[in-house]
Amino acid sequence: MSGFAFTLNEEVLSFTASGDLSLCQNRVVDMITNADLVIGLAPAAGGYGVLLNAPKDGQPASVVVAGITMVRVGAAVQAGNDLTSAASGWAVADVSGTSERVIGRALTGAASGSLASVHLRQFYHPNSVGA
Repeated sequence: MSGFAFTLNEEVLSFTASGDLSLCQNRVVDMITNADLVIGLAPAAGGYGVLLNAPKDGQPASVVVAGITMVRVGAAVQAGNDLTSAASGWAVADVSGTSERVIGRALTGAASGSLASVHLRQFYHPNSVGA
């Protein structure tokens, strides 16, 4: 079941894009180097925030790090699912009992390739191994 994706109270920070992220809008991104505030696509089970714009290498990247924002999902999700990142930066439902980092909880359901609203709140899954 899908709902209408929406945003609310987005906290946005600016970073530098590492590589061409022009086709990665609304995907999960992660810090590549903390000192230079460089952002790239999130690895599997990672993530720092959601990319709002579509920067090329070296351009400013606007990243939502808190609030409610829209994220592109790589597989169907339901409202209430905890979300993490696939290696492509697409958000996917977290699997309980793993060491995955959760980026937030889906507020709307969405089909694969669609946008879902997510309440960003990063944590390791409470049932994860080694959390």
